[in-house]
Amino acid sequence: FTIVRLGKVKMEELGPTISIVTGLAAEAGVTFNELAAIYAEAVKKIQPHIVSTGIRGIVTAMLRVSKGTGDAADAAREFGIEFDIAALRSKGFKQVLSEIIVATKGNEAALMRLFPNVRGLIGLLAIMT
Repeated sequence: FTIVRLGKVKMEELGPTISIVTGLAAEAGVTFNELAAIYAEAVKKIQPHIVSTGIRGIVTAMLRVSKGTGDAADAAREFGIEFDIAALRSKGFKQVLSEIIVATKGNEAALMRLFPNVRGLIGLLAIMT
C-alpha cells in the first residue's frame, strides 16, 4: 500500500483511521488518490488519527459552507476565498488548503473562523502547505 510506504505508517494504524474519512471525502469529490497523497504526507509529521480528524473537519466545514450560510461562509467571503465543495472539486484538496493559508496568513484566529469546531485542524493545515 503506497500510503504505508510513503507515509511511514503501519497498516494497523492506517485502516481504522483513514476509514473514518473515505466516505465523506468521496461525497465531497476528493478522489482516493488525492486523499492517499495527503494522508501519506501528513502522517510523516503527525499521528494518523489526528490527520483523519483534520481531513474530516475540513470536508465537513466545506459541506456546511456550500450551503452559503453561517459564520464560516461569511468569513470565507471576507477573506475572498472559495471555501466550498465546488472549489474542492475543481481545484483539489491541497490547492484549497494552500489558498486558505495564504488568505488567512496562517493566523490561528482567522482559521478558527473557518473551522470553529475542529480538533487537530491547525496542525493539519500547517503541514499541508
